Amino acid sequence: MSGSGVGSQGSEIEALKAAIAAWAGTALEFYDFLVFGFLATVLAPLFFPSSNSTVSLLSLFAVFGVGFLMRPVGAVVFGWIGDRHVGRRNTLMITIFLMGAASLFMGLLPTYQQIGISASILIVVLRLIQGFALGGEFGGGITLTAELSPATRRGLYVGIAQMAQGGFIPSVLITIFATAMSHASLISYGWRILFILGVVIAVVGFFIRIKLTESHVYLEAARRGKISKAPIGRAFARYPLKMLMAIFIVVGGTVVTYTFATYGVTYMIKYEGFSLAQSSLILAIATGMFMVLTPLWSFFSDKFGRKIFMIVTPLSLIILVYPFYVLLSTAMFAVALLAYIMVYVFYSIWNGPYATVLSEMFPTSVRYTAVSFSYNFAVGIFGGFSPFVVTYLIAVTHNKLAPVYWLIPCLVLSLIAVLLYKETKGINLETIPDRERTQSP
Repeated sequence: MSGSGVGSQGSEIEALKAAIAAWAGTALEFYDFLVFGFLATVLAPLFFPSSNSTVSLLSLFAVFGVGFLMRPVGAVVFGWIGDRHVGRRNTLMITIFLMGAASLFMGLLPTYQQIGISASILIVVLRLIQGFALGGEFGGGITLTAELSPATRRGLYVGIAQMAQGGFIPSVLITIFATAMSHASLISYGWRILFILGVVIAVVGFFIRIKLTESHVYLEAARRGKISKAPIGRAFARYPLKMLMAIFIVVGGTVVTYTFATYGVTYMIKYEGFSLAQSSLILAIATGMFMVLTPLWSFFSDKFGRKIFMIVTPLSLIILVYPFYVLLSTAMFAVALLAYIMVYVFYSIWNGPYATVLSEMFPTSVRYTAVSFSYNFAVGIFGGFSPFVVTYLIAVTHNKLAPVYWLIPCLVLSLIAVLLYKETKGINLETIPDRERTQSP
């Protein structure tokens, strides 16, 4: 399936720069949302005070989910800009600026005690702005990295970009803050510092992107007049089966991320009695391993294909999610750490190959939009509301193992989609046909 040309012979240096730039955007994405999730037990009473702590948490996680609803909208808008107008590089400059601004204002936000219901409204507005900006971030970063990578090493460079998805940076910082600060200090001002620190990632990412080269594949397509005027309409009209497949491929991974990571700290604190420092340390160690292993499995996907690695993860996690929560229920640090390491080792197998596959499923004329929308629709509907769903399931069933009722069906959906996927390792991105065969996915 491989071929020659610019799309298959990208520069190693350009690919690495694009991967690092994409890493910065993904790192900021996961930084801000994971800080929000990790600090849920701190933020909930500050912005949604209630005599019932579960009601406060549900309110906060509802806001968390609402921000994700804007991600498909941002995917359409920034995909249109990136596919039709200013290209991948310039669009990514806009998205990281908006994300950094939202993180800054989150850190400066007055609490409910200071300005009443206006604080609750403002936090919703900031989540909506950030969700909108994030709609164009993942798709743009992965698309640019894939288009600048040599076909034979595309998985590796996309895997480098995907190293940020585990949330290692926020896990480490929250562990440090929770260990060094009193709980009162964390509630008073510590959470603000954590959000404001996200601006550092945004600034670094912005200056990295200034020096990026625009995708040669995109420039050549633009020169030939092969850029779609309405990429989202064209993506669904010409690639309906691939769009559905891409959405369901993402579903399994996103529910794992936002249930085990974002909600994981809250779960360990609320239901298993761990401290914030203990639970964030568990995540820091597990995501550190995840970060190291992701590019390794991605490298192997360039050698042996994407599909085999993508089958292993949902199949394994379907089997492991129940034992995972049983192990957590022991409330023992070492056992909980073992459970998280087990899950994240298998999750790392999936992380690079699935993102590479999304970039290899669609032609240049709609790639940014198709990758962005499929990813953000799945994340927005399934991932963003995972903390709310599992909190609600536990509340109504009175069973702290209830998250498995959400995780297993979502993982099954991804497994089915992966089984239908046809191998794309080594494909020349310039030769992907501009219309889908409707008889097979």
